[in-house]
Amino acid sequence: LPGMPTASEDDSVIKAEEVQEQFSPKDYIESYYPKNIDIEKMCWALAKIQSAFNGGGHADIEDIAKETEMTHEQVENVMIFDFQRVVAKKLLETFPKNHIRALDMGGGPTIYQHLAIALETGDITHSEFLSQNREEVLKWLHKEEGAHNWDAYFIFVKKMLQADSGYQDVLTRQLVDTDPEVRDHARMVKAILEDSDIEIFKEYLRTIIGEKVVYGDVLREDLGIVDDLFELVNASSRESGVEVVTANFVVEAATDNKEKWQSAMKNILGKVKSGGFLAMTMVLNADWYLAGKKKLTTANVSAEDIVQAYHDNGFTIVELRTVSGSDSSTVGYSGITFVLAQKI
Repeated sequence: LPGMPTASEDDSVIKAEEVQEQFSPKDYIESYYPKNIDIEKMCWALAKIQSAFNGGGHADIEDIAKETEMTHEQVENVMIFDFQRVVAKKLLETFPKNHIRALDMGGGPTIYQHLAIALETGDITHSEFLSQNREEVLKWLHKEEGAHNWDAYFIFVKKMLQADSGYQDVLTRQLVDTDPEVRDHARMVKAILEDSDIEIFKEYLRTIIGEKVVYGDVLREDLGIVDDLFELVNASSRESGVEVVTANFVVEAATDNKEKWQSAMKNILGKVKSGGFLAMTMVLNADWYLAGKKKLTTANVSAEDIVQAYHDNGFTIVELRTVSGSDSSTVGYSGITFVLAQKI
């Protein structure tokens, strides 16, 4: 994981409506998720990050960067994976039979965000606004020439979940559960994590995504998704939605207007079933963010704004992490927040 690329000499910020022409999937992936990573160093940093958050819900990225001798951006990426570990454990506990659907909003050109939660879900829809990003994901799903190589991240996620004692304790209990569906799912997860070859893991992810790489727009009430993903699932209660929605750095990147941001949050939160979860990562107090060497516009929101949006839409916070210490002069934001919340 290299450091964040520096901005170009052109100091202008690209507006949301201009992103279609300006965004390069390859530049983004190669900047943040190169195929060659130091997995052992990432595992070591993971332990340091977990120790920092065990003391509370806040960490200073500068402290961890110094201790691990990693860049801020490298530490941020490991933090993202560690948050996904937390989400995966909660899903494993809550939905032990694996009969759930997940929607990833604004998934971009990447698949890293699916790895940890894939084992707990039976179906993933990858939605994304930009056509070039959807095409990039389909390249990997179809094993096309030129597709990005994510193998190292599959290895890392396997190591991360195998080393998580809490996750393994849940899995161990489910292996001897009285319900055969619970046992079968636990056996499948165990087999994937313990197999020395990552191909079974990769093929499982390809299977549960299938061709479900669709257009999505957080600024639309229906999210722009026209398939049957949100069909009524309970005729008596007239409740629709999915059990899990994930969103990484998407809502604040969709607009620089605070009111539109609030509306987009409501749109996403409204697509989660009662008892389901929304897992979200978001940059804080941002004026812009970098994609390659280009500055892209973003909504300037605080951790308090995000928590208020959850509460206003009937959610309770399960896990809240905030990270400070980012250099806003070089990356455009002061920190990151990670929120896992459940719909009441």
